[in-house]
Amino acid sequence: MVRRSRLLALVAMLVTTAAVSGDALVQTTEVHGQIPDDVVGRWFAVAQGKLASGALRTILGAWEIRRGPEHLELVLRRAPLPKTITDAVQAAGTGGHEWHPEDSDLRAVRDSWDAPPAADDRVEVASRIVGADAFTPELASDAVTKGSELAIVIDERMTGAQHVARTTSVYGVRHRTPTRLGGTFVGTTVAIVFTAVPITFTGDFEAYRLDAGSRSWFERLFSGCRR
Repeated sequence: MVRRSRLLALVAMLVTTAAVSGDALVQTTEVHGQIPDDVVGRWFAVAQGKLASGALRTILGAWEIRRGPEHLELVLRRAPLPKTITDAVQAAGTGGHEWHPEDSDLRAVRDSWDAPPAADDRVEVASRIVGADAFTPELASDAVTKGSELAIVIDERMTGAQHVARTTSVYGVRHRTPTRLGGTFVGTTVAIVFTAVPITFTGDFEAYRLDAGSRSWFERLFSGCRR
């Protein structure tokens, strides 16, 4: 796991950094290597995480990969997920089984994407999108990303007000279509009890494109003018 010990050591080290105060969430992206064009879009990621004890947890992520002025940017969705989805995921976790979205769930996330942002205690999100041609030795040898064609790393830092200091999510994209990404996943959450406690989930993930087939207003305006 990205040399699991190294990852946890890195996370633990970063947790000791003093929390940054302020209202604005800072999101940055690094891009390395060749990235396929068809990853641009809005994605709803559903990972089936498992603890070392065998306990299951469905972990959700919603992010947009867009073209920035210099390179691609990954931006986390700020609006809350529909309550029907969060309730279903919680029920699945209580019951010890996986949760997979239906078409109605994907529509609900898509239709509420631009809703007002929810309040949270995140202060910084640093993401990396790395093509296989630019893998570091750690990514090339890690069980999650080894042999994958693309790695997506999302590192979120919080104030700790909600008893979470940091989460790091690593997605190894092993197969993709224009509407789906899939592969392996590892997520580490650093919880604050009396001290920083890393909790790691591993498993597989599927990411569903939410803007498939969508057209810009310009394309829709002239859609009836084709010859």
